[in-house]
Amino acid sequence: MRKMQNVLYVMSHGSKLSVKNKSICVTYNSNETHTIPVHNIETIVCFGNLTLTSAFMDFCAYNGVKLCLLSENGRYCGAFYGHQRGNIFLRTNQYRIFDDREISM
Repeated sequence: MRKMQNVLYVMSHGSKLSVKNKSICVTYNSNETHTIPVHNIETIVCFGNLTLTSAFMDFCAYNGVKLCLLSENGRYCGAFYGHQRGNIFLRTNQYRIFDDREISM
């Protein structure tokens, strides 16, 4: 069973996302800072103009945190997933079986 984790929404214009003491650090409104432990976060949704450090993106990739980038109006711009986990051989075999009508029945 998969453990459901939280989604962090960053909506403040001009925010900065960085890493501090192996945690997610969000700085906004000229020096107001919040630190969130990474083990609580599954996805970060970013709205508008903000700054992401390269160390932060590497940290997210290593810890399996997905980044979703949206415009100020909520229009999808892109996503960053980092390392994907899974067994490629199992997935390939599942597709092969799906294509064979007799076996899949």
